[in-house]
Amino acid sequence: MYQFETIYQEIPKETRLSLSKFFIHEFMGEIALEWAELIRAVVKEGHEVVVFKIYKEEKLIGIAIISIVRKLEPAKYLWKPIAQFLKIFAQFDVGFLEIPLLNQPGLLTIAEIDEFERGSIIHALRKHIKALLNLNVLCIKVDRSIKPSAISPCFEGMFPLSFYPNTLLTYPYKSFDEYLQSLSNKKRRKCKVEKRTLEKQGGHIEICDDISSISSQIYALYRNTGREVKKRPNYVEMPMTIDETFFSKISIFNKLTPRLVVVKVNDIIIADALLLKSGNTLFLKAIGLDYDVSYRTKAYFNLFYATLEYASQQNCDKIDLGITSYHFKEWLGCELNPAAYVCDVYNPFISFLGKPLVYLVERRIGTRQYMSRY
Repeated sequence: MYQFETIYQEIPKETRLSLSKFFIHEFMGEIALEWAELIRAVVKEGHEVVVFKIYKEEKLIGIAIISIVRKLEPAKYLWKPIAQFLKIFAQFDVGFLEIPLLNQPGLLTIAEIDEFERGSIIHALRKHIKALLNLNVLCIKVDRSIKPSAISPCFEGMFPLSFYPNTLLTYPYKSFDEYLQSLSNKKRRKCKVEKRTLEKQGGHIEICDDISSISSQIYALYRNTGREVKKRPNYVEMPMTIDETFFSKISIFNKLTPRLVVVKVNDIIIADALLLKSGNTLFLKAIGLDYDVSYRTKAYFNLFYATLEYASQQNCDKIDLGITSYHFKEWLGCELNPAAYVCDVYNPFISFLGKPLVYLVERRIGTRQYMSRY
């Protein structure tokens, strides 16, 4: 029923733009391919990005984006003795059917395709990927946009793996002041106090579009945040990571309309966050902080307030604030949107141990608490 065209190399910009027009209605449809090409351009050796064009009766109906990590180190996600034991039996070449590093499903379809046919596509795509790509495990990022049916039991024989939900703020406000008026008096006072604290410390906010010229500073702050995150009890390293090349090259992919919201004190950048726009949705990613200064200036909170102000200026009615820091983001008004994996395990030995391994991975990364949301 479905045919798949596999693209291993860079997709030309003109082709990316023409394909994206089919998927503008999707949550990240306008920028998904542009983002995938950025990641393809900056990932290190041992990482790949593969794109599938999906046809039905010679009509293009979708694309699928898969990032592949070769020789994934299982000790990052399991107790080390168990990981060493597993490596005797498997290489751990793992594919992730998702928009890389954005915690969003990697299947995009035209508007006529409903959630049940998306399930049928996944069912066929699983078989195609198993035959084509040399993988031990395929992890498919899912939300509520994919549903199995009796005809196409798309998740049959797979292992569910809970993951961190996304945070989404519905934002029908024409200005940040209008947003403030929607809050309780207590919340409104907190926002104003934290904004004044930054001003009293000599700080201010800027929106920067020339990211490459300050890429080394931005990466240094991003790396600071990474060091702090590693101190958390449930810290888990993402299978794919970014370095300074990401920030130096992102402006080339201008369809992403990348912007940095930066906090400056005495003209020195002490905090920043990357903003991307797709349709009427703004996405916040890659926060970087100077922890010696950011606490007393309330820089972290001001990054979010500035993001909301920018969303008003760009006529965005939704803001995706990413994963983690759930207490603060729910305080802002965000809802948690489920995002989980279902895992297709091709290695017989790993498949035999599937459920216990999933349990251990969820315990290690601290996501079992989100299982009730799916």
